[in-house]
Amino acid sequence: MSQYSLSLLGDGSELELTVSGNIDLLTTMQEAGLSVRSSCRNSVCRLCKCRLVEGEISYQGRPPCGLLDRHIAEGYILPCIAFARSDLILDNLSLNKSI
Repeated sequence: MSQYSLSLLGDGSELELTVSGNIDLLTTMQEAGLSVRSSCRNSVCRLCKCRLVEGEISYQGRPPCGLLDRHIAEGYILPCIAFARSDLILDNLSLNKSI
């Protein structure tokens, strides 16, 4: 599967990860030691919501139930069900590095 660059912006910091196109973004961030808020992992709670600054994602046919139309129009995504389809830049994350 393809590998992509994932740049995470938040709290005045920036972090660069490599993400596989077959692993959801939230799992990748958590496996890197980041404490990203989440609860349901099914796109309902919206706790992991962040803004896609640049790049392309896929929800693999699952609609992001927790996002309103205005959120989508503003570029927000739900990493819990999102998969990279290109290099990505995400913003509005609370990046609490635990490693």
